[in-house]
Amino acid sequence: MRKLAYSDWKISIKLSIMYMCFLVFPLSISLTIYAYISNQITIEKQVSLITQSLNSLETNIDNVITNVSNNSRIIIANNEIQQVIKEKSNTELVANQNRVSTALVEMVHSIPYVQSIYVFDHYGHRYGSDKHSLKSLKFTSIEEASWYERAKDEKGYYIIEINADDIFLNGEAENTISLIRIINSTVTMKPIGTLMINISEEAFKSNYDEISSGYSPNILLLNENQKVIATEGDISKEIINEVFPKGLKDEKGSRIVSVNDSRYLFSYKVLSKYGWMAIMSIPIKELEREPYQVAIVVIIIMSGIFVMVSCLIMSHTITKPIERLVHSMKQMETGKFVKVDIKTGGDEVGELKNHYNDMVDEIEKLIKRIYAEQQFKRTAELRMLQEQVKPHFLYNTIDAMRFLAYSGRNDELCEALEAFGNYYRTSLSKGSEIISLEEEINIVKDYLYLQKMRYGETIQFTFEIEACVLPYTVPKLILQPLVENAIYHGIKPKQQLGHIAIRSRLEENYILLEVEDDGVGMAGEKIATIMNNKASFGLRGTFERLNIFFERRDLYRIESEEDRGTKIMLYIPIGGSRE
Repeated sequence: MRKLAYSDWKISIKLSIMYMCFLVFPLSISLTIYAYISNQITIEKQVSLITQSLNSLETNIDNVITNVSNNSRIIIANNEIQQVIKEKSNTELVANQNRVSTALVEMVHSIPYVQSIYVFDHYGHRYGSDKHSLKSLKFTSIEEASWYERAKDEKGYYIIEINADDIFLNGEAENTISLIRIINSTVTMKPIGTLMINISEEAFKSNYDEISSGYSPNILLLNENQKVIATEGDISKEIINEVFPKGLKDEKGSRIVSVNDSRYLFSYKVLSKYGWMAIMSIPIKELEREPYQVAIVVIIIMSGIFVMVSCLIMSHTITKPIERLVHSMKQMETGKFVKVDIKTGGDEVGELKNHYNDMVDEIEKLIKRIYAEQQFKRTAELRMLQEQVKPHFLYNTIDAMRFLAYSGRNDELCEALEAFGNYYRTSLSKGSEIISLEEEINIVKDYLYLQKMRYGETIQFTFEIEACVLPYTVPKLILQPLVENAIYHGIKPKQQLGHIAIRSRLEENYILLEVEDDGVGMAGEKIATIMNNKASFGLRGTFERLNIFFERRDLYRIESEEDRGTKIMLYIPIGGSRE
């Protein structure tokens, strides 16, 4: 028993061995699952870290505001400040303002991140300290501020406002967080003034680096009215509205979303004490920088190289023969039946090649057989039409000679019989289907001579034939039916003198034959009927013979108008038919 070579193995066996060796599929699945699980673990870990960071941020914010609040108590309890702001008129106003401002300056510089401190009494006086420059109110009394009544309702407890210092002329462009509280008299416990401490946005930004967990987070801090308190990185209120179109209803949460074709991990938390919202986002691509992620990428690249090499081997040993076979099959679309000449074994590809080559042999034999049958059928159809034309012409000619005999015109009858003999001697042409154009013209002349004996001077005719076309060959009896049609359907119904012109000339690669009469003509509907091969036998037979002989249906054309005559044109391809 002959030992099977590798080329004789079944394709299924080859594929099984290759895939078992390369482990492409299980390796790919394993890496995909591993990458997915690792990514989920990383995201869950980061969600936990961000949550802790947001908790730390909440604590830091609370510490800042609590520290400022404690210092505000010191300010409103200061006896000198209490004494200055409770008096309506004061002869030592300037001196008192200087003392109060000095105290406030010390406070501004002792409290971190405080931008400015202002004290207002109820008489239109303002005392303050500002790290930039002291500012004047936009209106005459602090009681006109939009937040004043709300601060008053707190009865000495503070309120927080974003950019509450916009009550000043030439306010700062940066965001400030204003802690505002009413100053009550330590004696009567009645309101005697208002305290405003403006905290710089940097007070909150300084905490961001401490909670970044080694990444580059984007942080947004909103107050209870969705106004921006502070922001860090590429995050804005518009992005939050796009990411959370239905709002942030829960107290905390996380979500992975796409922003500008990049994926981000968003986490948020409500700062319950103030009703603020802290939102943090981290690009997912930063989470993928973990060391084990790099190891996964290296493994995938190595696996990809390994799989690519295996595919090249498979392409060389298995798919190349198939590709050549497919290329040969595609040539069938252009009518080329080419056998595949490749070296194969006894596997499925070899069997496919052998069956394909056998099929090509059978197709070629079938085409030759069909071609021979079509040629035989074409010849038979031509002969049948030719045989149909002869009796038709014979009948019309005998009818004309009968008319001469009946009229007693014996001399003319003898001449007609002689012309009739010449006609048939020429038309028979020793059984040939094609004759020279000169012979075809002679047939028409004999036919017209016979018809003129019958109709006399009622019919006139002229020949305009270029001498250069006479040697070319044409199918036999293609002009006579056209002349006959002109007589019987054009001139005769006119019942008066008619003229028929027979022309021929070279036109590009065709011999143009024209038969034109000045008879009754015909309407467009009748022309359409003739072009659809539903006309009288003479025309229909001629057109059909041209269709069969040249295997084309664009070799004839009819032009006609009612009462103006008809022109029929035949285009005979030259194609090497010259004698």
